[in-house]
Amino acid sequence: TFPVLLPVAATVPLVLLEPDLGNSVFLCLVSGLTLWLVGWPLRNFVVAVGAAVPLAASLLVMKPYQVRRVTGFLETWADLDRAPYQVKESLYTIGSGGYFGVGIGKGWQKLSFLPEANTDFVVAVIGEELGLAGTLGLLGLWIGVLLVGRRLVARTPPGGFANVAAHVLLLQLVLQAALNVAVVTAMVPPKGIPHPLVSYGGSNLVCCLTAVGIIAGLTSSRSKTVGENQTPAETESSRESTAAHGVAA
Repeated sequence: TFPVLLPVAATVPLVLLEPDLGNSVFLCLVSGLTLWLVGWPLRNFVVAVGAAVPLAASLLVMKPYQVRRVTGFLETWADLDRAPYQVKESLYTIGSGGYFGVGIGKGWQKLSFLPEANTDFVVAVIGEELGLAGTLGLLGLWIGVLLVGRRLVARTPPGGFANVAAHVLLLQLVLQAALNVAVVTAMVPPKGIPHPLVSYGGSNLVCCLTAVGIIAGLTSSRSKTVGENQTPAETESSRESTAAHGVAA
């Protein structure tokens, strides 16, 4: 447990000082997922969440703009005209695409109307230019990534380092994509988080590609047990050879 909690304890306070509450919560979520996969007791999660909620609430109250994000998110569903500008333009952008979009490169909202159109709200641009079909296709690709990734992770020994690390990196990518889509569609309060492998940005792309490479490496270089992928005759021959060496010794 300590090796998992130490990096979190060192990095989350620094992210909070930026201040960036959203990414701090995301880091804690990924860390909690890691602890769950390594078998952390449920009672420890209850204690940790009970201690974190008051702290998170106090930090939220300390930053007025964060409070406005939450209240603006609630107002979005009550009255769209009172929604925050980013959220409002994001929903307008998605809605203007219809079922099949206006065509690649023909969207207007990205031309100074929709903030962060090439990073945090790139999914809205996809919705305008490729329509509902394009956004559902993007979601389908991520579902495919999750399913294929889980099949790769299944190659590793359950509970081992490779299994846990590959699982966490895979779920981190998928959760980040899901959170980005939730922000763009006003399902959660606005939060600046890019879409993995899609949003513009060098550091985000490097981190995502590194995660994909680590997953591929961990799942392709798994250690094989004795007798795995051997025929019964080969296994019996190996046993007889081992016994013969033992008698000779």
